[in-house]
Amino acid sequence: MADLPELVNESVKPDVQNKDSKKSNIVINGRIDFEKPACKPEYPRAALRNELTGTTTLAVTISAEGTATQVKVIKSSGHVMLDEAVKKPLLNPACKMQPGTVNGVAKKLVSQVQYVWRLDDDDKEKNNQFVLVQGAVLKTQSNTRPAKINFDALGCKPEYPRASLRNEEHGITKLDVHITETGAIDNVQVLSSSKFEGLDNAVREQLLKGSCIAKPALKDGKSVASNTMVTYLWKLD
Repeated sequence: MADLPELVNESVKPDVQNKDSKKSNIVINGRIDFEKPACKPEYPRAALRNELTGTTTLAVTISAEGTATQVKVIKSSGHVMLDEAVKKPLLNPACKMQPGTVNGVAKKLVSQVQYVWRLDDDDKEKNNQFVLVQGAVLKTQSNTRPAKINFDALGCKPEYPRASLRNEEHGITKLDVHITETGAIDNVQVLSSSKFEGLDNAVREQLLKGSCIAKPALKDGKSVASNTMVTYLWKLD
């Protein structure tokens, strides 16, 4: 994970300012130590599997007691699951932060912070080994195949949200889908957003309705549960 600099407080207007005073307030920004167990985000397994990386920029409100009262994503990493993963530990009361101060007194301040999601060499090596082994199996065994979803099949194609049509929204939603050995879909996570929440939710909810039956993965000729990455293209006619 990234070693993060001191939080940057960009637009704080402390309520302790004395209009009649000629002296400027001394503002010291708060700090978050992401290496603390309670503060460190966990790399989502699906993101590791698909080697997703990026930088999430957040606006964090740190109380005088050193806990986050609000966390907002102001610039996405490009992957919803990464953004949500970094927000979760920060909102945990167990994650203690160093509060900012104004003239030496701890105050509730809003600061901007970035978290960089990156894979280290060990992670990449493990993923590469997995891909090579999987590729070798697929080439030598014709009765082995990955899972597949046909969005043109009955019950799988999502309906274009009316609001999205009205606003001419389009894009590509990338998803991580868990498919059981029977072809049922029981878990769907958005890996990469189309940039429109309505579109992402529409395809995710359609897959989770239970009406879409996928082709399960095969291993040694037997159906097995697995995760697969799929993309859905939203385009206007």
